[in-house]
Amino acid sequence: MVELPSKVQDAASKLYQPYKEKFKDIKPIKNEELNNQTFLNQILGNLLKGVEEGSVNNETMSNAISIWKYFGTPSTTECTCDLKTSGKATPHSFPKMSTPIRRKRTNGCPTAKRHRCVIASALGLVVAVVLFVILVAKVLQTLKRHWKNRVKKFNVVYPYDPEQSYKLGKMNVTTSTTIDTGSETVVASPLYLAYDTDADFRLSISLTACVYALLATFGIIFNTCVCITTVKYRKYYTTLRSNTSILLAVESLLEIMHQSGHIIFFVKFLIFGTKFITAKITSFMMFIPTFGVGGAVCTLFSLSADRLLAIAIPIK
Repeated sequence: MVELPSKVQDAASKLYQPYKEKFKDIKPIKNEELNNQTFLNQILGNLLKGVEEGSVNNETMSNAISIWKYFGTPSTTECTCDLKTSGKATPHSFPKMSTPIRRKRTNGCPTAKRHRCVIASALGLVVAVVLFVILVAKVLQTLKRHWKNRVKKFNVVYPYDPEQSYKLGKMNVTTSTTIDTGSETVVASPLYLAYDTDADFRLSISLTACVYALLATFGIIFNTCVCITTVKYRKYYTTLRSNTSILLAVESLLEIMHQSGHIIFFVKFLIFGTKFITAKITSFMMFIPTFGVGGAVCTLFSLSADRLLAIAIPIK
C-alpha cells in the first residue's frame, strides 16, 4: 500500500464529513489508480482549487471520498481544519492509528527453542565457572602442600644475619632462608630480608604506588560516570535497560572496588612507608578490593558470554 500524501488526505477528510451520506455508495479507489502519481497529483490540484474557491464538483468529490474509504472509515476523533469552504472552519476526522498487539511467546513460537538454548547455555556457563573455580582451588591447595613438604625436607635453619641476608638480596640469590622467631620457624626469601634495606627497592615501591594510585583515580572517576549514567537515564533510553548495559554497570562498580585497592596501598605507603604490616590488618584493608577483583572477573566472563551468545545465536 502506497502512503497517501498528507495534503490529499487532509483535503479528502475535510470533504468527507459533510458529504458522507450523499457519496456513501462510492467504492474505495483501486490500487492501480492509487499507484498512479499523476492521477493523485491531478486530484490534489482539483481539491486545493475547489477548497480555495468554496465549491467542489462531483467528480473531484467522489475521487476524494474513494481515496478516503481506501484508508478506512474515519474515527470519531475530530479536529478543526484551517481550510475554509464557506467562510468558517469545518470539523473533520482523522483515522486512528491501530496499536500493535503484543503477543505472548508460546511453545510453538519459532524463537522459543532459541530462547531455551540461550538459557541452557547461560546455566551451563555458570556451572562450568563454578567447577573451574573448585578445580583451581584444589590444584593450588595440592601445590601448596607439596611445596611445604619440600621446604621442610631441604631447608636448613640458619641464624638470622641481616648483613648476610642483604648480601644475598644484592646477589639475587633465590635460595630460601629460615628464621627462628622463638615461637615458630618461618621460611623467608632474600627479597623479604632485603625489603627495607635497599634504597633502590624503596624507590621502585614508591613509584609503583604513585603510578597505580594515579591510574586508579581516573579509573574510579570513569567507572563512576558509567554507573551514574546507567542508573539515572535507564528509564529514558531503551539501550540502557538491556542486559548488556546492566552487566557493564555491575562490572564498573566491581572495578571501582578493585581500583580502590591501589588507593589503599598508596595511603599505606604514605603512612607506614615500606614497613611490613600484619596479615590481619592487610586482610581487613584489602577485603573490598579482593572481592572486587573476583567479582569483576566473573562479571567480565558473563559479559563476554552474553556478547558471544548474541552474535552466535541472535534473537530476532
